[in-house]
Formats: sequence, C-alpha cells, structure tokens
Amino acid sequence: MNWTIKQIAMLKNEFSDIDLDILSDRLGKTTISIRNKASRLGLRRSDIAALISRIKSHKRYTCNEKFFVKSNIINSYWAGFIAADGCIFSKRNMLCITLSEKDIDHLVRFRKDIDSNHRIRTFSSNSSYLIGGKYSEIKIYSVPNMLTDLSSVFNIHDRKTKNLLPPLDLKGDNKISYIRGLIDGDGWVFKSNKTLHVGCSGRENVLQWMSSTLSNDLGIHMPSVRRTSHGDCFQLVVSGTKANLVYARLKAIDSSYLYRKWYL
Repeated sequence: MNWTIKQIAMLKNEFSDIDLDILSDRLGKTTISIRNKASRLGLRRSDIAALISRIKSHKRYTCNEKFFVKSNIINSYWAGFIAADGCIFSKRNMLCITLSEKDIDHLVRFRKDIDSNHRIRTFSSNSSYLIGGKYSEIKIYSVPNMLTDLSSVFNIHDRKTKNLLPPLDLKGDNKISYIRGLIDGDGWVFKSNKTLHVGCSGRENVLQWMSSTLSNDLGIHMPSVRRTSHGDCFQLVVSGTKANLVYARLKAIDSSYLYRKWYL
C-alpha cells in the first residue's frame, strides 16, 4: 500500500524520537515498512531518544515472567508451540509469536495464560520471511527471566530453527502437552477419505523424541521420521488407527489448543 502525503509528513516529524511500535500504530504500517521508507527518505533516529522512548513504552506492558519457571501442562503446551512457531531474541530480551491473522484468537489465549497486557497487532506483509497475506503478532518485551526459564526448563534457545533440542526433563502429561504445542505450531491434523492423519515437521532429533514419547506412552510402534526435500527438515506422519490413538491422547490434554486442528 502506498504512503500518503500525510503519513510521510508524520514519519518525517516523528521518526527520530518516537518508539517504532507506537509509530506503527499511528501510521498503520509495519515497523519494517517504516524503516525502509525512512531509509529511502534519509531519516535517522536519535539513539538516546529512541532508547528512552522504548523503555517508557515497554513499562506499559506487563506479564507473568515466572510463567515458565516450573513445567506444567499449560506452560508445556506453550513451550512446544514457541519451539515450533515462536522467535526468541535473547539480546533484546524479547519473545515474539507471529501467526496468520485467522489464528489471532490463539495469541489472545497466550496473552491471557501469561497474564499479559502486551498488544497484538495485525499487518500485511510481502517480505521473504512472511510471504503475502495478513498476520497477527505479539511481542513480549523485557522478559529476560522468562527467556532464561524457556532455556533451562524447556531447552529452547536463540536460533532454534537450526539448534532446537528436545526438552530434557518433562514428565508424563507435560511431554504430551509439549507435543500438542509442537503440532499446533508446525504440524497438521486432517481427514482424507475418512482416514485421519496427524503429522509434524521439524528437526530430526525433536521428531525422534516425539516418536519415542508417543510410542512409549501409547504402546504402539510409530512410523519412521523421514527427511523431506527441504534440506534439514524432517517429518513424522501417522495415519489411520494409530493416528486415532495419537489424536485422542493429545486432545485429552487440558491445555490451550489451536481450535481448527482439534475439532475437524
């Protein structure tokens, strides 16, 4: 969408010392779009003013920073979901989740579960990272303790796309809840010709852990984890009777969930 004369004037007037998220709300533009336009216009931000503005802005937002301090069914689900579909920025002490706009209710549930008042924004994107369409996003700022707990309790760190490891010490239903979060983030549940299929994509070691966990929990032999045509990406897919068992076990967990995947 093109910039209007009024938007450009506001950008020139406020870019140097207004927090980018606040400016994004005022302009109806993504922060990426704002930065790109400002660069083309030769605008620069005042580092000191931007830092002060950012600190003041973030003080408005709060959450339960101890949410992940000890594993339980609720936070194990969200840890699995973040492992699949979240982004961790340790240097910025920030957690970010970006979803399709149709799943905005899921971000609302996450915000409620962590007792947060952080805003959820919606935007359109044509970037290489987010290919076309409309998205919803929540950014949880200034939460170093939460990120430390995600690392120590759930083994989730920066650059998890290439470095994600299975959780180390989850027990019982917490394991199953974590797997449900993984599937809601990077998996699928669907029926084809009345046959149920449940699957997930991701790193080989994580899917091997998932397969072993479900096999031991349900007493069934799970299919092999298979490499896809996309480099280091793997898939675990189960169908038919075994999928029915997996589906029933995961659905019985009393956690948050992505509604469209569990009520077919």
